[in-house]
Amino acid sequence: MISIIVSTYKPENFNTFSQNIEQTIGVEYEIIAIDNHRTMSLCEAYNKGIALAKYSYLCFSHDDIKINTYGWGNIIINQFEKNKGAGIIGVAGEGYKPWVPTGWFFSFISQSRRINITQSSPKTGKFNKVYSNPLKKELDNVIVIDGCWFCTTKEVTNKFCFDTDTFKGYHCYDIDFSLQVSREYEILISYNIDIDHYSYGNYSKEWIRETFKFHNKWEKVLPLSFKPITKHEIAENEFNAFCYILDETCKNNTHTWNVLKILNSVKLLQLTGVRKWLTLYWYTCSAILSNLFR
Repeated sequence: MISIIVSTYKPENFNTFSQNIEQTIGVEYEIIAIDNHRTMSLCEAYNKGIALAKYSYLCFSHDDIKINTYGWGNIIINQFEKNKGAGIIGVAGEGYKPWVPTGWFFSFISQSRRINITQSSPKTGKFNKVYSNPLKKELDNVIVIDGCWFCTTKEVTNKFCFDTDTFKGYHCYDIDFSLQVSREYEILISYNIDIDHYSYGNYSKEWIRETFKFHNKWEKVLPLSFKPITKHEIAENEFNAFCYILDETCKNNTHTWNVLKILNSVKLLQLTGVRKWLTLYWYTCSAILSNLFR
């Protein structure tokens, strides 16, 4: 009853992944493995998987995860059936998507982050439980999800697809798909599914490039929140988001001009207020000068 779509090119990862699915899912399923050693974007791979899927529930997953919840297939199906407005159910996401270019994540101190993942370091092998569920719910709302693992339905993918025209790599497919779906459906985080993830996000030059593409596509719509929030909360979120993207562009020594355009925009000034904007201006000048002379 669930079609699992995975983009993969490492046989050892896929074998471990498929064995884990067989042992834990608890319902009829198929795995659609798209062989993809950088031969296509993740958007293209996932759209190919959708076209091949025969079941009404779809699960998109990285091949370096382990699901620890037995019978998770029934859990997901029941959650969709009980929440008819749900379009996506994942395990990590954000309730606020800033106007400033970011991924799904933009701040460790965000009050609207929702997550239930055990993260493993590829270098040390140590596990770190990352959990945020302030309202103590089994399901909670977000506006965008992290693409390491999420589920949707054929009803949703009949209306929305992954944007192959804009995103040519392995980034932003998840937040772009989330925002598309959020226009008609709820985006939810499930705390009943326990997942180990064996890699961290790669905030590379490619990620930065795709993130600015995402910004260009959605800037007239953003910021978005799944619930009303105060001007102070918006200002804090946009401030933290700008600091995050500035740090990443400086680390990768790329897209400095794009960051300066964001900084000098009227929109950022409106969202953060004069005091925070001046702080960002000073911080940006210091960061760019330090980067130039390091």
